Amino acid sequence: MADRLVGCHSRLFLLLLILTNLCVAVQEQQQQSTFEGNTILKGDGGQAYDWDLVIVIPSHITEFSRRCAVRDGWARQLRGHEQNNRAGLRSIKLLFTVGAHYPDNSTRDTAMAEMKQFDDIITLPSDFVDRYDALGTKVRLSFREAVDRLGRFRLVLKADTDSYVHVEKLLDFFDKENMWNGDPVYAGSFRHAPVMWEPEDKDHKWFDGEFTKMTGLTQYPWNAQGGGYVISYDLAKYLAHPPLELKSWTHEDVGVGAWLMALDYRRVDMPVGFAAPECGCALDCVDPINDLGGRDLVIDHYVPPFLHRVRQRRMELFGDDCWVSSLSNTISPLAEKVIPVNNMCYSPMWLGGEDLQNDFHRVWEKPRLSRSERRRAHKENSDTPESSAESTSEEPSSRTGWSAKRKTKKPIGEQLKLNKVLDGFNLYDILKISPTATQEQIKKSYRRLILEHHPDKKKGSAEEEEEKMIFLRIQEAFEVLSDERRRKQYDSSLPFDEDVPTELEEDEDFYEVFGPVFDSNARWSNRRPVPRLGDDASDLNKVKRFYHFWMNFDSWRDFSQHDEYDVADASCREERRWVERQNQRIRRKYETAEASRVRKLVESAMQ
Repeated sequence: MADRLVGCHSRLFLLLLILTNLCVAVQEQQQQSTFEGNTILKGDGGQAYDWDLVIVIPSHITEFSRRCAVRDGWARQLRGHEQNNRAGLRSIKLLFTVGAHYPDNSTRDTAMAEMKQFDDIITLPSDFVDRYDALGTKVRLSFREAVDRLGRFRLVLKADTDSYVHVEKLLDFFDKENMWNGDPVYAGSFRHAPVMWEPEDKDHKWFDGEFTKMTGLTQYPWNAQGGGYVISYDLAKYLAHPPLELKSWTHEDVGVGAWLMALDYRRVDMPVGFAAPECGCALDCVDPINDLGGRDLVIDHYVPPFLHRVRQRRMELFGDDCWVSSLSNTISPLAEKVIPVNNMCYSPMWLGGEDLQNDFHRVWEKPRLSRSERRRAHKENSDTPESSAESTSEEPSSRTGWSAKRKTKKPIGEQLKLNKVLDGFNLYDILKISPTATQEQIKKSYRRLILEHHPDKKKGSAEEEEEKMIFLRIQEAFEVLSDERRRKQYDSSLPFDEDVPTELEEDEDFYEVFGPVFDSNARWSNRRPVPRLGDDASDLNKVKRFYHFWMNFDSWRDFSQHDEYDVADASCREERRWVERQNQRIRRKYETAEASRVRKLVESAMQ
């Protein structure tokens, strides 16, 4: 009996052992299947990734409204991109990083409640003091927190709280550029700007007195602008845990570019815009302002909090193909019912706050017209003399109805508006002063001339009308030249010899040829005094300072006379901003050409 009992217990024990091993094997198989089948994929060499993309947004502890605008704006596009999602989408993790110090108890309580509610905020170490000039260190610490807390990831995107991310377009861009394979990559909108390090620039926002002192360079290395850039896991890990302590730089984006300069990585130019407007059929992310070669924006910088919500709601409401990827080219039924401008690709509805609300009301109050009625109305409008004289440029429409009236392009040279009585006259000749006159000299000459040519002195004589015109010209000339901004505009519009000497003849003297050219160009310099070319006996240090000054020439020359649009014609705030950006784009072209001309002059002199 005892032997039977022992044998029964033995068999029962063996059965339980077999069942236990079987359950463990099944569980391991399920875990392995889940691991290989969801978005946590294996990379090259069998390395597993916990996340495909991590988005890091450094912010100040007090920026509650900005963080909420991001969550309630473009971050809604991250729904469905969680780990192990059923759709097999890329896994994306969004997190904000803040400093550990609170300005007051109210801020601390609000921040703690926000952290508890959203669980997407990481506090940086307490030894870090959150200041604007420490943003580079803050970004590097943010990368360290992401590496240490989130495990392995393929890519990390650093963005700002005022950056609007087009998530689907961003992922498509990564696919197109083959950025998921784990190789070192650094993507963004790259620049190679000069350093503002001169003592006279110390009050400028972008003044950086440390970089040149530390490196001896007067131009930054290639770096992606801080509105949005992407680096791979290996580069993020290097910044998070460098073998030696890295130097802290004044500017964050410059710091990342400088830290990575010595590493071997693939640089990818990413279409990042800066306050770019919507355009095209209702909403289109193609940015004509920043010259991206027709590519769709993946990130738009300098977007205010209210526009985060407005843009996202419009995308969710209308389902525009300009905003989200879709296999269908048909317009959604909701868009067909709500916004007829989508159907005919009329002038774009301008995007912005209270004006957008007015547009919504106008949609519902405006009766729907049939296609034939719309064509008839369009033909009647185009047959009027006013419409035939209007331009067909692509600026935004003024809000006067569906067939919005186009603005007429302003001809070149009308930005500085002078009174007609000044036509054909030189303002300096009117006030009898030289172009280099100071404000005190201008005022002194004006007071003398205004008394000398007062109309009352010639009242009743044959010269009365002529004196009135002279008096009026003196007043108008003084109004322009006494205003520093308008005076710069006027001086920039005067004829100027832009020729650059190239080769000297055998009988020509270098100093006699190049000296007057440098002296004439010195009028455009923001920095005073301007060093002169000198002569054969000039000290070597003075020569070096001279060429350094001109290689980093800071010009105040104004190119607003080439503006194509008049800001005064804008019908709303958003249209005015669009006009200003268009004019700035044109000015930048002339400024670039001017900088190239001055550099060519310096290089010719150095040969």
